[in-house]
Amino acid sequence: MDLDRDDIDLPEGSIFDSEDYERMQEVASTELATDILEILEENDRLSQNELVETLDSADVDDIHDKLRDLMRVALIKQRRDPNTDRKGTYSYYTLTNPGRTVLREGIDDGVHTLIRAEHDAEQKYSN
Repeated sequence: MDLDRDDIDLPEGSIFDSEDYERMQEVASTELATDILEILEENDRLSQNELVETLDSADVDDIHDKLRDLMRVALIKQRRDPNTDRKGTYSYYTLTNPGRTVLREGIDDGVHTLIRAEHDAEQKYSN
């Protein structure tokens, strides 16, 4: 079920707008995105190189582009950890709470759950 921007009723001051939710659904609906989200849930955090090794059948550039897309729609985040045994700073990706929701509930249901959560937060904190 695709989201229709006109059918999305968001609270005032919503974190995401209807276009954001549409992009989130579009980005997450690819097989590569689902694979990345599942792998990050299983492994907690991975670098781009570790993801490339795990997704050995995917193109490096495709993985890079999909990571960027997933970050733009807030389904994953990138962090840097200078305190590792590696030379230089270790840059890694992790799932965000919206990313977990979309992964666990499915793309469409997960996006709708996020929208409902925004309504619940508005009700809770608007009083």
